[in-house]
Amino acid sequence: MADHFDLFLSYARDDDDPDYTDPAKSLLCRLYNDLTGDGFKVWWDRACMPSRGLTFSQEIRDAITVCDRLILVVGPGALESDYVKAEWEYALSICLPVIPILRHGDYPLVPPALQQHCLDFRSSRPYADALAELKRNLDEPAAPLGRLHAVPPLPQWYIRRGDDLDALARTVCEGAQQLVAITSKKQTVALQGMGGIGKTVLATALCRECDIRRGFPDGVFWVEIGQEPQIATRLGDIGHAFGDDRGEYPDELRGRSRLTALLEDKAVLLLLDDVWDHRHAEAFRVVGPRGRLVITTRSGRLVTQVGALSQPIDTLTDDEGCALIAGRLGVAPAELPPECTAIVRRLGGHPLAISIAASIPTSCAGRISRRACWNGCTAAPTARTPSTTWT
Repeated sequence: MADHFDLFLSYARDDDDPDYTDPAKSLLCRLYNDLTGDGFKVWWDRACMPSRGLTFSQEIRDAITVCDRLILVVGPGALESDYVKAEWEYALSICLPVIPILRHGDYPLVPPALQQHCLDFRSSRPYADALAELKRNLDEPAAPLGRLHAVPPLPQWYIRRGDDLDALARTVCEGAQQLVAITSKKQTVALQGMGGIGKTVLATALCRECDIRRGFPDGVFWVEIGQEPQIATRLGDIGHAFGDDRGEYPDELRGRSRLTALLEDKAVLLLLDDVWDHRHAEAFRVVGPRGRLVITTRSGRLVTQVGALSQPIDTLTDDEGCALIAGRLGVAPAELPPECTAIVRRLGGHPLAISIAASIPTSCAGRISRRACWNGCTAAPTARTPSTTWT
C-alpha cells in the first residue's frame, strides 16, 4: 500500500453500533467524518477495506506502516480481540505513536503500556470536549525517529531481556538530549561478556528501542568491527549518510577529523559490534555532546583501556530461558514441561547454550512435543562447552 495516511482507526466492531453509517449511532463513523473534515487522512476499514475479515492480515500491517499515528478505540470487544491487539502491538513495534481513547468500560481495559495517555470518549463526557482534546494531541508533532543504518534484524526467537535492556537504554540516553558537559566515560558504554551471552542481540534490541530512536533523531549507526576492520571505509559510510563525499575519508586520521566536525552538533548513536582492539574503538570517538558510542566486546581489559562505562549483562532468568525454549519450539511457555526450568538452570542461563539445546528436538523430530523438549534438552552439555553433536 503506497498511500500515506495520518491516522489508523483500530477498534473492535463489537464496541461500535451495527449501523456504522449513522454518525448519531456509530462513534467510529462520527470520528471518521470529523477527522477527515478537519483535513486528516484517516484509514478506517469501513471506508478503506469494507470486506476485511477479523484477522491481522498483511494488508492491515501495510496500512499501519504508512500511517503517522494509530488511534485505539478501547472497549470490552477490543480487549478480547486478538486482531486489535495485533494492530496496536505492531504499531508500537515500529515506533508508531498510539493514542488510546476509552469508549466503553473503565481504564483497566486499557493496555498497561498505554494507560498514561488514554483519552475519555465515554458517553458520560461531551463528545465535543473529547474530540477537542484529541485534536490537541494530534496537533502536537510526533518526536522524530532516528533512521537505522545497517542495524541487523532481531533473531527470529528474540526474547526481550527487559531489565538488561532498560538499564542499558537509561545509561545510553543520560544527558543526550541536552548540550551539557559529560565525561568521555559516560559517553562511551561497553557491553562486555563471554561469547554467546547475548551482547550482539542486546545491542541490536537497543538500537531498535523507540526511546533510543527518539533520543538520537540524527541516526543510529551499526558498525561491524571484528579483528580486521576497514576503519576509514566505515567512517566514510557514516559521513556519506549525512551527504558527505566518501573521498573525504582517505585514511583513518583524516576520516576521523572530518567526521568529528560533521557530528559535533548531531544526536547520533554509534554501535560498534565485536571490538577486539581498543584502538579500533578510539577511532570512532567522533560524536559530539549529544552523541553516544556503544561497543560490544569480550575483553574486560579493552573496556578499561577505552575508559568506557561498563554495562553488565546478566544471564537469562528462568522465565526468560523458558520463553527462549518455547520460542524455538514454537509453543507457548505454559505448554512446556516443568523440566525445562531445570534445563535453564543446568545451563546457567546461558542464552546460546539454551538456544542450541532447544533446537535439537525441532531439527531432529521435525515436530514439537513436550517429551521431545525434555529428551533433546536433557542431553545438553554445560554452558561452558556448548556443542551441536550431543547424543
